[in-house]
Amino acid sequence: MSGSLGLTLLSALLPGVGLIIGGRRRLGVFVLTLTLGLLGLVVYVGLTRRDEVLAAAVVPSRLLITSVGIGLLALLWIIVIVGSHRLLRPATGGPAGRALGATTVGLLCFAIAAPAAVGVQNVLAQRSLVQNVFQSQGDSKSATRPSTVNVKDPWEGKPRLNLLLLGGDDGKGRIGVRTDTVIVASIDTQTGDTALISMPRQLTFMPFPEDSPLHKFYPDGFGQEGLSLEGRLEWMLTAMYQNIPDAHPGILGPSDNQGADVVKQSVGEATGLKIDYYLQVNLQGFDEIVDALGGITVNINEKVAMGGESSTHTPPGQWLHPGPQQHLNGFQALWFARGPVRRGRRPAADPPALRDQGDRRCR
Repeated sequence: MSGSLGLTLLSALLPGVGLIIGGRRRLGVFVLTLTLGLLGLVVYVGLTRRDEVLAAAVVPSRLLITSVGIGLLALLWIIVIVGSHRLLRPATGGPAGRALGATTVGLLCFAIAAPAAVGVQNVLAQRSLVQNVFQSQGDSKSATRPSTVNVKDPWEGKPRLNLLLLGGDDGKGRIGVRTDTVIVASIDTQTGDTALISMPRQLTFMPFPEDSPLHKFYPDGFGQEGLSLEGRLEWMLTAMYQNIPDAHPGILGPSDNQGADVVKQSVGEATGLKIDYYLQVNLQGFDEIVDALGGITVNINEKVAMGGESSTHTPPGQWLHPGPQQHLNGFQALWFARGPVRRGRRPAADPPALRDQGDRRCR
């Protein structure tokens, strides 16, 4: 019995060997050849086609094919293991021997199915991330996006690439958008070294370039003097995304994200940098990014509420408890990121379009 179990393990490591030994020579040779061919292909692609692999990681259709391929290969591998064991097990084995064989085969199948399921989950999470957060240039309109001259080398003659990273509080069931996170990432196109500039969301009198149509309306920047704290909330950087397009729709030209183009122009003028592109992530996108990365490990210093609403005195449904090296999924990480400010006092009322949303906006 131990001999058949050893051969079954060998068949799991080299699919097809067990079939050959068990008498299904042609099928076994075919499976073994296919296995070795796939291994060779993986090594070849990994060593010589890394750029294509990285490019495929942002193409939803290729990611879907990859997930199906992982699942199909795992299923075929399991079928080969089960079939090999059935051919190799002794016909005269007693109940104990058969139970041991079934347990061994079950463990081998689980060892294949579990990683495959995790792999499929991660690939599908990446696909969902690409579809929900990113949008290809051909599918989007931006009034401030530069035209690409050299598609094969878009950074030709460009020492640095400047990206605007926006974090919005929009999501399902929410009204209005505030870009509470505004960060400029300046990337060296040769080395990849990146400098990050974080813009406080409370900034007022954010300027616009002189050649921008918005400079005519806000020559001294987006702001007003003599306002109360509540009034200034509508003239801060965090409010530009929604308030300026509402006041001047279409002023920058064709765009499917006027607010991002507005903030992009203003931040570029304020920092003295030419902002090339923007990337915007909302609450759902943050959740999916963390899940696509396999979660995040953090130190939690104090109890963090998950859920609840202060305006209606609704208590949280769950809590994140203090402790070091705690691994959080996307949903938990979102509440952790929101938690410290949610526990603080809100500075003033929301704009009219958001007041009925209570304290649910990400701050």
